[in-house]
Amino acid sequence: MGGEDGGAARMIREGLFERFHCDEIYGVHNWPGMDVGTFAVKDGPMMASEDGFDIAVRSKGMHAAQPHKGCDVI
Repeated sequence: MGGEDGGAARMIREGLFERFHCDEIYGVHNWPGMDVGTFAVKDGPMMASEDGFDIAVRSKGMHAAQPHKGCDVI
């Protein structure tokens, strides 16, 4: 997966916090519907996600002339 190739993981690996001391970190996302020039805060983690995953699909093979002998794995 490419999750470790960039972003925060790369900046930390390349010495961000050795170069710039930091006591706290804040993440910011836009929030449609909020008034321009305002922002909201929440204590603790929020909106974490995983953007990539692997999936393996295995199924019985079939031929278009005999679809009733196969299965639609998807």
